[in-house]
Amino acid sequence: MPKALTWLLAGLATYAALAPLSTGQGGDDRGPAHYRALGDALLKVEPAPVSYRMPLATVSAALAPRLPPGDWDFLRRAAAAVLLTALAGLLGGVWSAPAAALLWCLSPFARGALGDHAQALYVLAVLAVALALARRARDPGTETSASLALALGASLLVRSPLFLFAPLLLAVESRRRRPSRLDAALLLLGPLLLLLPWAWMNWRLHGRVILFEHGAGSANLVAGALGFLGTFEGDARALLPADVEIDRSASLLVWALGEVLGHPLRTAGAVFSRLAFALKLAPAAFLLAGAAVWRGRKDPAVTAVALLAGYLLAIHVLLAVQENYFLPAAALAAALGADLGRRLLSGPGGNAQSPEARRVARAATALTATACLAVLTVCARYGLASPRHVMAAASELTPFVER
Repeated sequence: MPKALTWLLAGLATYAALAPLSTGQGGDDRGPAHYRALGDALLKVEPAPVSYRMPLATVSAALAPRLPPGDWDFLRRAAAAVLLTALAGLLGGVWSAPAAALLWCLSPFARGALGDHAQALYVLAVLAVALALARRARDPGTETSASLALALGASLLVRSPLFLFAPLLLAVESRRRRPSRLDAALLLLGPLLLLLPWAWMNWRLHGRVILFEHGAGSANLVAGALGFLGTFEGDARALLPADVEIDRSASLLVWALGEVLGHPLRTAGAVFSRLAFALKLAPAAFLLAGAAVWRGRKDPAVTAVALLAGYLLAIHVLLAVQENYFLPAAALAAALGADLGRRLLSGPGGNAQSPEARRVARAATALTATACLAVLTVCARYGLASPRHVMAAASELTPFVER
């Protein structure tokens, strides 16, 4: 069978297997509404707390209703199928992609994961990072490092959890081989350069440096520092001392650090409880992924994707959690675990020079660059609004702080 036809059939099978993930509404049903409201405000240059969520998530949510529901659902599911198929091809077996989709669907918490816009977009962003990461592991070089930097920057414009991944990756890689200065600079500075228009807009709004969501993670930080397993509804300021300002990140971080250091046993117990909670959400995927990573521990693509999955687990268990926070890690675990059978039979594989893998990776890079350019132009336009206008937007944060 021609290789291109094999990839096409594997992609179609993966698309079909993802059906349970693209139906229904996952996550918080209030989420899409406030994402759309903030995105509309950015697009129309209207006063609103636009810094509360990252711009690629809000602007895309505002544009989504302009497409028929069926078309938007098709696009999300098709994008997930293409990314999973390409990732499976780089990990070694293209036919493990539909198996990964089925394995992911075995976890009841993942049902409807692609039906919620904000969550689906972040899952797609993480899959794009994993694809760029695997391709760079198979074919190190300036081009693949630049593609990874772009994918990481785009993920930060959706949600901020991967903000420390590039330094971690370089630290781990330096144990095997020292990355070139150009590669290190691309990975460390590239994602931050993408955030400059957003950071400048926030400077205009608030008069200080804000690189990520302004206030969105405050309740999770408060609950996590106090040892809660999950997040809660309500105003987190009720749990804080009177001298701690929830919308001032430095003040909040100092207080949270004091709580963590002052109650180490409570903190450790909460972290382990959250980790156990996460692993129980998709036990088959995580168990098979662990076995596959051990089997393929000498394969740089496998270890790189495993590092990304482990990082996502670790960064979230430090704070209070919800089930949907672990959807991207479960997707990566499914992709790793589904390839276990082939590895047991034939050992490591995969080829970054495959024309299909290269085309998908480059197409993903081009689409990512286009989306980033468009949304950052929107941010720059908003920042150019009159000072009175943007200060009105900054003053509107309070109603969102409790979420």
